[in-house]
Amino acid sequence: MEATRYRYKVGELTVTEQSRAISRHATSYANLIDAKNKVNIALARLEEVVGSTLDDQEISVPNPTQELFDLPLEEVLPLLEKRFDVMAARNRVDEAEKNLGAKKAGHYPTININSDVSRTWDQDSTSKPGVNDSVAIELEVSLPIYSGGATESKRTQAKFERDGNRPV
Repeated sequence: MEATRYRYKVGELTVTEQSRAISRHATSYANLIDAKNKVNIALARLEEVVGSTLDDQEISVPNPTQELFDLPLEEVLPLLEKRFDVMAARNRVDEAEKNLGAKKAGHYPTININSDVSRTWDQDSTSKPGVNDSVAIELEVSLPIYSGGATESKRTQAKFERDGNRPV
């Protein structure tokens, strides 16, 4: 930028050329800010998928070498556990397992308990002046007898989604 301003002062550049250089500089700076924001968004999404925070030292592009292929399997497996795609796949399988459990629960009975407690104070009552307390407890049990196959269909779908998320 300084060189452009100096060249304009000595007459080598026109005002338009200087303005274009300033505009290109501002555009480059805006692109730099945009790229940094995209990196931060990508890191946040990665942390969400992986389920833990990341340090800058943890992020590196693996470079497979022949030495890695010569290692015994017992030494390679811990390295695979650190890969983000493996961690994300494990999280998807865990989520699918929990979803399958929730869909299976559609076959179970449900129990709802509602309660209500109230206290009224009435000094002007002719029958019973003073404090009147009332308590009500309601227990509701519902048992799914037939839902047209919807519950079983949702359970089967959740099972297929779980199996689809398993790494090959």
